[in-house]
Amino acid sequence: MQQEKIKISQAVIWISSIVLGALSSVPQLASHDFNLMEAVVNAAITSAFAVVMWYLNIFFTQS
Repeated sequence: MQQEKIKISQAVIWISSIVLGALSSVPQLASHDFNLMEAVVNAAITSAFAVVMWYLNIFFTQS
């Protein structure tokens, strides 16, 4: 059985990664000791990780 290749646009990858990063910082808003810089750094790290995982997944599933 032949599998069709799925095309995923760059916009989907980047927007979903940024949204995931932003969502990862939402629980920090509820804390009493909210630190904006910490939330930004956590969002950036999560976004970067999500982008790397997207591309690794695409690379390894296409080979």
